[in-house]
Amino acid sequence: MIVVVRWLVFVAWLAWVGYYWSAGRRAVADLRKAMQPDRSPLDAWLMATIGLMMIAIIIGALLINLGVLVIGVMPDGLVALGGALTLIGMSGTLYCRSILGRFWTAETTVRPDHQIIDRGPYGVVRHPIYLAVSVQYLGTAIVFPAWWLIAAVMIAVVAYGLKANLEDEFLARTLAGYEDYRRRVKYRLLPGVW
Repeated sequence: MIVVVRWLVFVAWLAWVGYYWSAGRRAVADLRKAMQPDRSPLDAWLMATIGLMMIAIIIGALLINLGVLVIGVMPDGLVALGGALTLIGMSGTLYCRSILGRFWTAETTVRPDHQIIDRGPYGVVRHPIYLAVSVQYLGTAIVFPAWWLIAAVMIAVVAYGLKANLEDEFLARTLAGYEDYRRRVKYRLLPGVW
């Protein structure tokens, strides 16, 4: 069962990256003209870090699945839980992105006609995509518990947390009504925590 779950998670990652980020590249290309001149260089650095960690995770998962890298034995139930969390997180990112619709961007920016979306998960936390993707990454770390893969997951999760903070500050400065939204939806990622 562990082998099946690990291959399923690996294939799901390939599909997710192919779908989620290919659409993201098109959206970013369309938005280059509308980018804010005060965009933080930190945003580009965080996106590069996240991208590198994704590559490390995918390559690591492939090498583990092929038996090139050997990791310790994990209980079937724990691996199944990690697989479920990975798929739930991936589904969450896609759902949250569908709620944002044309306002979704990978880079921190505001469209000229930008609106605040406060329905669905955006009425609970301000950055639910980052919560969902963090669940996805943490589930993957359970499925492939190699120390360096866990380190890549932790780096990516921290980068998403920093990106949420950066976006919050950027939107507060540039998007009318965002301060009111922050007062209504108090938490960035975890209800009751942060």
